[in-house]
Amino acid sequence: MKMVNPNYFGCVSFEEMEAYNKTLAGRTYLHEELVFMGLGRGLYGKVLDVGQRTPTTIAFEKSFGVHIEDTGFADLNWNFSVRSERYDFILCFHVLEHLMNPLSCLVNTMRGLKKGGILYLSTPRRRLVDNLGPFGCHHFQEFTLGQLKRLFDVAELKISRMEQVRVFYPYIGLRSLLKLFSRTAFLIEAQRSIS
Repeated sequence: MKMVNPNYFGCVSFEEMEAYNKTLAGRTYLHEELVFMGLGRGLYGKVLDVGQRTPTTIAFEKSFGVHIEDTGFADLNWNFSVRSERYDFILCFHVLEHLMNPLSCLVNTMRGLKKGGILYLSTPRRRLVDNLGPFGCHHFQEFTLGQLKRLFDVAELKISRMEQVRVFYPYIGLRSLLKLFSRTAFLIEAQRSIS
């Protein structure tokens, strides 16, 4: 059984992530991410996926016909680093919300982008519903629009395009019902700020 990086996914197997990608929620996220990148510049050249290789990485490779490197089991909270200005594109989908130190990850990610390189990122939007007692969220962080913009400013990344997409959950129960009406995620395209 292949394991996915416990630093941000918990102990979830590759097979469990593959099964999730087949659910309505997983297919929705994957579709929205593919459309978002396709409306931009697509993917070409050197590409890095922040985190260990996942079924989503494989789907991106097949869709864009490009090899995607990954960071493997790096500690994305603190010791994550990539070679300076190596990548044309860096993908960081559903990672920040699982980190205790998302700023460190973004700063190190920014260093890996070539001049003119693109960071594609997604993260859930923070809503009041997620912080209600027993319905609380399992993420370390979730961000409002203002918090996310500030995080990108501090990391010296300029947001060039942002969309919000509705998220559907394949589960039943009160928490899923509450999220059905309020859950969205940010899809972001960003570049290094010119200093």
